[in-house]
Amino acid sequence: YAYGNNFTNEFPFFGANFWKDEEKPIHISYYGMDNELKVALNGGVKIFGGWSRAYDQRSLSLFARKKFGPSDIKYPIFEERSYQSYGAIVLRNAGNDNLTSNMRDIITHELIKDLDLESQAYQSVVTYINKEYWGMYHLREKVNEHFLARRFDVDPDSIDLLEFNAEIIQGSNTDYLSLLNLVSNADVSSPDIYVSITDQIDIDNFIDYYAVQIYINNTDWPGNNNKYWRHKNGKWRWILYDTDFSFNLFEEFGQYRNNIAFVLEANGPNWPNPPWATQLFRGLFQNRNFRIDLVNRLADFMNSRFLPENIVETIDTKMDVLQPEISRHYTRWSGNIGTWNQHINRMKNFALQRPNLMKGHIRSEFDLPNTYTLNIVNNEIDKGFVEVSTLTIKNNNWSGDYFEDNPYPIKAIALPGYEFSHWSGSVNSSSDALELDMSNNMMLIPHFKAIEINEPHIVINEINYKSSDESDAGDWLELHNPSTMDIDLSNWIIKDDNDEHEFIIPDMTLTSGGFLVIVENQEKFTNVNSDVETIENLGFGLGGNDQLRIFNAADELIDSVSYSSMAPWPNAANGNGYTLELLNPILNNTLPENYEGININGSPGRRNVLETNSVDMEYIESISIFPNPASDQLNIVVNASINSQFDVTVLDAMGRTVIYKNNLNYNLGDNKLTINVKHLINGIYRINIKNNDGHEANKSWIKL
Repeated sequence: YAYGNNFTNEFPFFGANFWKDEEKPIHISYYGMDNELKVALNGGVKIFGGWSRAYDQRSLSLFARKKFGPSDIKYPIFEERSYQSYGAIVLRNAGNDNLTSNMRDIITHELIKDLDLESQAYQSVVTYINKEYWGMYHLREKVNEHFLARRFDVDPDSIDLLEFNAEIIQGSNTDYLSLLNLVSNADVSSPDIYVSITDQIDIDNFIDYYAVQIYINNTDWPGNNNKYWRHKNGKWRWILYDTDFSFNLFEEFGQYRNNIAFVLEANGPNWPNPPWATQLFRGLFQNRNFRIDLVNRLADFMNSRFLPENIVETIDTKMDVLQPEISRHYTRWSGNIGTWNQHINRMKNFALQRPNLMKGHIRSEFDLPNTYTLNIVNNEIDKGFVEVSTLTIKNNNWSGDYFEDNPYPIKAIALPGYEFSHWSGSVNSSSDALELDMSNNMMLIPHFKAIEINEPHIVINEINYKSSDESDAGDWLELHNPSTMDIDLSNWIIKDDNDEHEFIIPDMTLTSGGFLVIVENQEKFTNVNSDVETIENLGFGLGGNDQLRIFNAADELIDSVSYSSMAPWPNAANGNGYTLELLNPILNNTLPENYEGININGSPGRRNVLETNSVDMEYIESISIFPNPASDQLNIVVNASINSQFDVTVLDAMGRTVIYKNNLNYNLGDNKLTINVKHLINGIYRINIKNNDGHEANKSWIKL
């Protein structure tokens, strides 16, 4: 860490000890926001980074190695990741953004983390070394083959990982060099050649990667911070990291920079855009489909994640997180807090001015005449939504700018139970998929209609095979008639996976839209669901790995479901207070992805829709969540009857924790918590709120 005796006097002090590639033993302790120890181990440490290691606060790589202790750091450090162990992590000093904004790279990560791009999760931490305050760092995933293996669940030894000009980090560069040879010597404008190239690279990943780097004006790239990889027999993909030069780090007016021209420069200098670094991009640029997709991707980003208000809000949110520590950090490292504020304003100015300037660069470099506004008005968001290029639009009213002479796709997507009817507005069409080329401002209105089932149809709609200990309703199942006609169920037979187990339905008719609940134990069921009509005495229990079958009076199989308590079936139904609820009766009920644990104790005798108004918890008067469904942020408002502390956990349909906030201080009255849910996949989630006495409440919500 020290300078030593043989170093140059100019930054970055080459020859200093911190330029040596040496690993030393270290003890690592990680504490949570509650100041409780979460994980501790003996491991290894190295100085990390390029020129940024010359700052007084240096970045450190931390390794779990068997020669020191355990081979993994086993703790869910990064809440957005599904895996919970790490072979190595980095205490990063914000790189070249050290003691300026200290947040440029993590802001970029926040803006793009839902993209199909490999980027590093982070956790901002306060750090002590040998009990001495060492300031604020950002704990990051370390980019190597093990990072990729965990992300994609592949063997690290089967990975080719390269950097810069096809330099090998792991594996082989032979196939990549062959790809570059093809791009350099073939006519990439040819559709066949383009297909042969896209067979070797993940073209959407590549376009996203370049669109992000171009927009944020990362000027320490592509001749630096350039890594790409593939799994054996897979396609080449690019890794986004170290974007500290973005958002005007070293220039006040970088928003004016034309980065499209920058990456198209055929004879750039050795840094930052040498010819080898732009060779693949310049080759692909010859192809019209590539250019169309790149323009549309840039437009998509400017209409969503890179909207000025979104970037400014992201910066403000991160400022609120860092603010309590930032003064102490700058004091520790002799920084000027005024510099922090200055760079925050630079970033915001970039965000506000970049879109119009970028649109001018696109029109110039792609020879496009104009931009026009597309307005989507959807008054039926409960029935369907619209996809515009790569964006999913689930708003009532949305608008975005697209480029003339650059066609882009639009598609209407009906939700389960509905189908697309037609478009109105600027286009009248009954086709759900359109390709538009803007020559004027346009407004599109999608229309959907309910699907009618005009044939007799009975479906196994809900299964309760294992109640929670707190609300044991016994085993039960629900049948549903989604058709437009009444159906006689007299003498129909229900069986599980054992032919000797059968229940004969007595004389009855299930009306159109009706539900029939059949229970094993009437008393248990009624204690939990007092107002639901049932047929009792099923006569056999339902197992965690079982089958349900329905036969009509002629002994013909009508419906059958083989389910499990194991993934991919929702774990929430396995004694965790939920049931297997079919998301829509027209869906294939043999597929686990069509079930969720939607409501606490299920929804016997009624539609499987989300209900969120039940709260039974000491010290809590009410809990409200909004918006619901949510796409980006979810607000949780807890009305507390006394001052208390609560833990808030978000669980997915499998019962896995995806977000955890502990020891939250709630005061008397309304307390609002806003959590970022943009990175979560679409589906139904449960919020568990627990106080220090162990009392808890649950709410369900939908991520769209």
